Amino acid sequence: MTTFSSRIGYVLKRFPRLSETFILNEILGLEAHGVHVHIISLYAAEQGVRHAAMARLRARVTYLRAEPAEAAAAAVEGPPSVVGPEALERDAARVAEAVIAERLEHLHAHFATAATDLARAASRLTGLPYSFTAHAKDIYHQGIEPRQLRAKIAEAAFVVTVSDFNRNYLLETCGSDLAPKLRRIYNGIDLRQFAFYGPDGRDGSAVLGVGRLIEKKGFADLIEAIGLLRSRPREVRLTIVGRGALQTELAAQIDRLALGNCVQLVGAVAQDRVAALMRSHALLALPCVVARDGNRDALPT
Repeated sequence: MTTFSSRIGYVLKRFPRLSETFILNEILGLEAHGVHVHIISLYAAEQGVRHAAMARLRARVTYLRAEPAEAAAAAVEGPPSVVGPEALERDAARVAEAVIAERLEHLHAHFATAATDLARAASRLTGLPYSFTAHAKDIYHQGIEPRQLRAKIAEAAFVVTVSDFNRNYLLETCGSDLAPKLRRIYNGIDLRQFAFYGPDGRDGSAVLGVGRLIEKKGFADLIEAIGLLRSRPREVRLTIVGRGALQTELAAQIDRLALGNCVQLVGAVAQDRVAALMRSHALLALPCVVARDGNRDALPT
């Protein structure tokens, strides 16, 4: 039986990241319930746009590494990370120092790869229990080894995942005997930020897409669909919010289909701007696909 911990160390690969609003929301929710959170980030903070909610965060952050911008980008967009044993041992010792300094009682990681590896190593070193949240790339990517994932789940105090589909997949892949460890908890959203508004003031022809510009988000299909609608002809325009490795490729697709007058890539924006765009657009499109490397989305947040 898992007991409540009032002092939790959050072990993350990189904090903050613009796209990982669910982690920020979760920590803010814990703080609102009186939990002391200390964040341990393997890599330096992502640069650029920040969400306004960051100003409410009380948790301090310990950064374990600093690296050039090029390496930071590769760590974000590349395959699931594998940390070498010497580096992992060194990082775990740093986490142990934070455990002592902050009087932490539990370690929780997000994503079942580098952050969980670190939380697991630090748990062995300190004796603290650890848990983690499994999301998408960290369980579906073709580079994930089921036996290793099973070992992480088995050793954890508990494991959260964000959908029933994920939970069933983990049970099928890693073993049904792990069922008592696996809990489905949806990513939380502060609905006050996304209050419902009626159709007044919306552009009835406007479609909005939000997400990183990577294969699994399916924006190439969405742009193709807009091209088909325009050829019928139908009045429609598309705004895509986000940044990522496919930005140049998607821009070229827009040019090739002669959609420059109705499809716009606006780049990365903060969550309050996303909420404003949702109020002015008639439709939110999430055209997710299974990527060639097995990566896929779990739930939109």
